[in-house]
Amino acid sequence: MTYVYKFVCYDISTEEFIESKRYAKIEIINKIGAIPLMDTKIDVDEKYIPYHGMTDINFNPAKIPEWEKNQELIKKTSDLLKK
Repeated sequence: MTYVYKFVCYDISTEEFIESKRYAKIEIINKIGAIPLMDTKIDVDEKYIPYHGMTDINFNPAKIPEWEKNQELIKKTSDLLKK
């Protein structure tokens, strides 16, 4: 699991700051000179970050099944029940 954020970057064609249509890892946001929107932080599985540290365009974390977002918690609970 890793944290990703929405971000804003400057669009030279419109001379405005625009919000990304993707989430990205903080190091990628910093590398491209964008500004992370810290209140959009989410924890997702690496498989949802296939594009060099970015999610698909219009990635919607609400569509990830709850059990998948909490995979670690499920595993820990399962391990406890085995004891």
